[in-house]
Amino acid sequence: MNPVRLIWALLCGKLDETAYDDYRRRILDWAAELHGLTRAEFRGQYENRYLDASGRDLFLDYLVSCAKEQPSYVTDHPGLLADRKALFDRFGHPILTMHELVEQENRRLSRMDSPLRL
Repeated sequence: MNPVRLIWALLCGKLDETAYDDYRRRILDWAAELHGLTRAEFRGQYENRYLDASGRDLFLDYLVSCAKEQPSYVTDHPGLLADRKALFDRFGHPILTMHELVEQENRRLSRMDSPLRL
């Protein structure tokens, strides 16, 4: 753990794991409220989750990105990439890799003849 983050966590009384659990709880509450479900119903309906190697819940990341009306990106999860079409059909939002996002932004900037290309 980064020493600055460790000091901050000790001052706040929370470790990263605790903060992530709080964040995950807030997102579950938000998603359950958005879909009109209880937390138990939400978990039952969306039990097929995609977890990356570190245990991060990519489904919740996807919900957050949809809430912000921007495409999600995934990097190290080939299983999720294989199911992009199924997720697009289910939610109506594209899932793009970071590489695809960079290419898309470069195309947009090249149309504008911008020197900011990535």
